[in-house]
Amino acid sequence: MEVVVNALIKEYGKPEQVVIEVSRDLKASREAKKEIQARITANKKRNEVLNKNIRDANPSIPFPNREDRLKFRLWEELNPMDALKRHCIYCGKQIGGADIFNGNAIQVEHILPFSRTLWDSEHNKTVAHTSCNAYKGERSPFEAFGNSPSGYNWQEILE
Repeated sequence: MEVVVNALIKEYGKPEQVVIEVSRDLKASREAKKEIQARITANKKRNEVLNKNIRDANPSIPFPNREDRLKFRLWEELNPMDALKRHCIYCGKQIGGADIFNGNAIQVEHILPFSRTLWDSEHNKTVAHTSCNAYKGERSPFEAFGNSPSGYNWQEILE
């Protein structure tokens, strides 16, 4: 399915919205439908917790959207155990909770360039300082930072 969507994006550009109706869910067994409903319920609860955490971190966002939740989740992934040890994977500088929604200081970034891989999954995304993302551009991390340009340390990026 992802291959088809990526091919359509390559041919026609990024759509504003993608709606996929899967007919196989209609003929699923009662148990399979229960599992689907359980996933939906779990995702809804996860989103409610994320919305609360986002509002607590930044009261100016009363209604967090999907992009806000993605940015917050990716920020949490930088160090799940300690919010004070969440750093930009490229420059190593700390990314605080207040930084996430503070103007354009932090961006969701494709680790491997989407333009070259068409890989748009969360597994290929992180949050990084806008300046680091701009410097990296449409290059892989190695292409951008492999020779440890000023302000960046390739060995630390690898770690």
